[in-house]
Amino acid sequence: MADSPDSTAVPVYLVVDISASMAPLMGLMNDLLIDAWQNILADPLLADVVHLGVVSFSSAVSVDLPLTAADRISAFPRLLAGGATHYAAVFQHLVALLHQDVVALKANSYRVFRPAVFFLSDGRPLDESFTWSAALEKLKTRSIAGGPRIFSVGIGDADPGVVQEVASVSGAALMVRTGASSSEAIGGYFQLVDEYVKSLTRSVAGNARQVVFRWPENLVELPIIGK
Repeated sequence: MADSPDSTAVPVYLVVDISASMAPLMGLMNDLLIDAWQNILADPLLADVVHLGVVSFSSAVSVDLPLTAADRISAFPRLLAGGATHYAAVFQHLVALLHQDVVALKANSYRVFRPAVFFLSDGRPLDESFTWSAALEKLKTRSIAGGPRIFSVGIGDADPGVVQEVASVSGAALMVRTGASSSEAIGGYFQLVDEYVKSLTRSVAGNARQVVFRWPENLVELPIIGK
């Protein structure tokens, strides 16, 4: 239950590709997942406002951490790599998951802010483009009112055009900066999450109309592809 009628929830979903090609990066990924959680816990303004969820995908989809207030998480999952890169199933799953979570938070008297989805992939989807594109469109338009804000981060062999399409129109698409390694890009992904939650939550607390934050050095922003 919410702590008070005025309790605020900022849902943040970390949606990560764990296909076999990500295996060399999984140790770092798991360490940085815990670091991201600990950084939120260290800030009293964030700890009971930010709600974190972790969803991994490859040949299948797994909700490794159901959406939970950061200060109520007892432990973080350890992700293991395997399988191939498929997008349709994860987008389909997120449609239902976001709707379910927002409804549940509101039923518990939370003031719910627009969910943010941080999507990370190092490859190109093997499922048909029209299949995953249709699932993505439902995520953007039907999961919640106004749709989630989707940040799309591509590393390794990710196709910049696909990375751009995944990002929401008012979100952001980012790729590895020239010369940066995949491990540096993973660090940039988590810097983006950290910067966003801090900026958003402080904006909420101060009733600011706009969230302003810096892009990580190891990622470069791509232009959004409009509808």
